[in-house]
Amino acid sequence: MANTYFDYDGDGSETLFAITFDYLEDDHVKVELDGVATTLFSINTDQATKRVEMDTPPANGVNVRVIRKSDPGTDLVDFQNGSVLTEADLDRAYQHNRYLNEESAEQSDNALKLKAGAIGWEGQNKRLTLLADPVAAQDAATKNYVDTEISSEATARSTADALKVSKSGDTMSGSLAMGTNKITGLGTPTATADAATKSYVDTAVAGAGGTVADGSITTAKLADEAVTSAKTDFDEVIITNTTGIARVELTGVNGSYIDLSQDATPHPDFDARLINSLNETRLDSKDTIQIRAGTALNTAFFINTDGKVRVGDNSIPVYALDVSGDVNVTGNFKINGTNISSGGGVSKYSTSYVNSIGGVTVDDNAVLTITHNLNTQAVQVYVYANSQQSSTGARSVSSEDFEVIHLASGSNAFNLRLADGYSTLLASNGARSSSSTYLGKYISVVVIG
Repeated sequence: MANTYFDYDGDGSETLFAITFDYLEDDHVKVELDGVATTLFSINTDQATKRVEMDTPPANGVNVRVIRKSDPGTDLVDFQNGSVLTEADLDRAYQHNRYLNEESAEQSDNALKLKAGAIGWEGQNKRLTLLADPVAAQDAATKNYVDTEISSEATARSTADALKVSKSGDTMSGSLAMGTNKITGLGTPTATADAATKSYVDTAVAGAGGTVADGSITTAKLADEAVTSAKTDFDEVIITNTTGIARVELTGVNGSYIDLSQDATPHPDFDARLINSLNETRLDSKDTIQIRAGTALNTAFFINTDGKVRVGDNSIPVYALDVSGDVNVTGNFKINGTNISSGGGVSKYSTSYVNSIGGVTVDDNAVLTITHNLNTQAVQVYVYANSQQSSTGARSVSSEDFEVIHLASGSNAFNLRLADGYSTLLASNGARSSSSTYLGKYISVVVIG
């Protein structure tokens, strides 16, 4: 049992701890909490057994050591020559030396020492604390150093293991270069992405006579651009679908076409033709149909989705037949079976772009008198409107927004009654625009007869 200290366990409420040893001065009584000295206490002498009284209760589980440290650097008795030696002074000096020896002996007993037989150091089941992390190979290792090294090693192994292929099965996240080595022991493939064995491939090729069996090639089995001209360089390509529609579908990012060019000696009957089982030539389309010779757009023959046709360029047709350019007619023009002109030509009269006619200003609900020189009342009248006195940007006015009123029989004059505003036909799609007022506009009246 120690003579110079006593250990207690704090419980969070107790503040008084008995002093179990003798001492000479109150300053020689010290308190350590978990090995750390504290001065937050006093000596309580209310009872026969002196006690240390803490300012605050030590927390639960904290080691409270009440210890004597007799201060070896201070002499408690100073003997003088010729003085009287008293028992008390001699006892006090002796006890001071004795207490110092006891404290030194117990400190030595608690120190790290060689074990009996000098085969190692005896730690007395205590920890070595406040060690620095090791540097040299033979330095003692701290818990922090060991834990950190183990964690780093575990992380490194985990990272390395993640890059290894598991024998029990795994999924690759990148390419695996075999370095000219073989993969052996494969099973027979079943899924389309399974690796094929040599035996499986040899058997499949041998069974097909060196070629792929009829009906076994699908689009999914052909890679992009896999069929080259070397495999299609023969006289005919025949596609037959006995259960539905046979078709050739071309899809290209920048468009698609079929080249029907001929060799040096063309067929006497045709350059190229499309023909069905009824001996008909048909072009069916869910969108517009455009036919042109060469590359110039002004040679186009354009059929819109609504059946309207335009000849001469690829603009959207507004009327049943639109022509860009001159039209030469060798027969008669007719309206509902009635000739509107004979002699192989069509006559036209038109005004320039004006904002008044005969002194009447162009305006909503205005009545303008038009006199032409066609000598017939079997005419068609067209009105074009523009915000400037020019044909540039002019729009065709819908026939619903004006009315033609013929005057006396045989007269070349008629009244043009303008409606309360007008809408135009958009060349892009043939739809009607929103309504505009005639006021401030320039119009041109075209009479065809």
